[in-house]
Order: sequence, then structure tokens, then C-alpha cells
Amino acid sequence: MKRNRIVLLLSILVVISSCSKKEDTPTTPTNTFNPAVKIDFLTAGNWKLTGYSVSPGVDRNGKIVTDLMPDISGWNKDNTRLFGTNGTGIEDEGPTKMSQTDLQIIPLLWSFNSDQTKFTLSILRTNKTYTYIYDLLQLDASTLKYSLPQDWTSVGGKPGTNYIITFTYSH
Repeated sequence: MKRNRIVLLLSILVVISSCSKKEDTPTTPTNTFNPAVKIDFLTAGNWKLTGYSVSPGVDRNGKIVTDLMPDISGWNKDNTRLFGTNGTGIEDEGPTKMSQTDLQIIPLLWSFNSDQTKFTLSILRTNKTYTYIYDLLQLDASTLKYSLPQDWTSVGGKPGTNYIITFTYSH
């Protein structure tokens, strides 16, 4: 009888120890369409252009090129963009400018479409507003990446070819 109790007790201990509740670990998807998350990422600080490319490549003196960052002038490479939560923002021209008479701060307007696949950006220059609707490719804590189709026949592109220009910004 004593032996049966010990066996029963050991059996209960084995069953109890083998049962464990699986804890659900919450995950945060990287491609979320939560507007608050996208806005938090976008407005977290200054963005600087770190990538500028074209696909397919364009002819630069007989060489097909996809990386266009070397083509960016020095006075554009030090620019930063800061986006506010209210759909406004600024582009700071940085320490170097094309012309010393250029504005240091250029106002911006921005928005997402309803499913956050498009990023509209308006650059409010003194004499003209430039508005672009980009395909939003990536927006997370460290990267903002968007693209735009363009006709690049004036800069080495082939007529009738659809070129995709991609801009990558980082903190």
C-alpha cells in the first residue's frame, strides 16, 4: 500500500512537471500598416539620404550604372529631412548649399495613403511646389525607402523604358 502511494505520487509529479503552459510571445510585424507605428518611425528624427539608385541601369559614358549616389552633389549630400506628426516637415540644407542665397530651411508636406503603400511628399520651394507620390518600400526605426517611376531619356535612359528611382534615407 505504501509502495502504491509512492508510485501514485511519483506519477502525479511526472505528469505535473511535463505539463507547462505555452506562453504566447507577442510579435511585432515588420510590415505593419498601423498608422501610429509608421508615423512614429517617420517622425523619430532627422533622415539623411544614404542611397539613390535606378533600375534598370542607365548609360553613363558607355557604362551601365544603377547606383546614382556618386552623382549627388556635395551640397545635397549633407541635407536632412525632419517630418512632424502633423503632416508637415522641413528639409535642412545643411552646412553647404548650391547658392548662399538658397533658403536654409525648406518646408515640406507629407502624407500616407489609406493602406500606407504610398508616400506623398510636397517640397515647398520659394517659387514652386514640387509634389511626388512615391511607392513606400520600407519604413522602420532606421530606414525610409521609397521609389518613383520616371522617364530618364534625358539622362541616358532608353526611350520607352520604365525606370524606377529608389531613394533610401537613414537616421
